[in-house]
Amino acid sequence: MIERIPVVKKVWSIDEAKDAFDELLSAADTEGEQIIAEPDRRYILVAVKYEKKTSAKDFLRKGGPLTEGEEWTD
Repeated sequence: MIERIPVVKKVWSIDEAKDAFDELLSAADTEGEQIIAEPDRRYILVAVKYEKKTSAKDFLRKGGPLTEGEEWTD
């Protein structure tokens, strides 16, 4: 099996990520995975798009996970 290795155009330092947070989010959205690096840790930021089809209120009232075919709504 071939392991997928993400292509990352920039590794962000913690300070860069803080100072340019909007740019970091935009890069994750348009360019894919972004890495934020500390000396002893790495964080991967990935933009995930989804549509809510079930309201949180209804989800909690129901008391359980979504069943097959159910979707989140606003």
